[in-house]
Amino acid sequence: DYKVAKTIAKNVFDNSLTDSLLFMQSGFMLVSIAENENSFDEALSVLDQMMKFSPKGLKSKLLYRKAEVAILKKDNKLASSTIEMLEKDYASSQEATEASSLKALL
Repeated sequence: DYKVAKTIAKNVFDNSLTDSLLFMQSGFMLVSIAENENSFDEALSVLDQMMKFSPKGLKSKLLYRKAEVAILKKDNKLASSTIEMLEKDYASSQEATEASSLKALL
């Protein structure tokens, strides 16, 4: 049941800033649930919060997910600017390489 999972994940997310692994895992869970509910603004908000506290090594993954959510939301401007940031700031990452496939969806 997504409602129960969402409540638990939100509680963990809101109370786990001192445990970065738990914070990120619960954040990814919330993003997935929000996507399934077509709550794209909520998913983007969680990703933005995660970006503030994530280690540098996860930023490219978060940007890639943000671009995916923006595409689902049909916000091509946001998706395009996020992909550009990913390609510019994390050019050597796997996510930057894979971003070209996202561009085809714009």
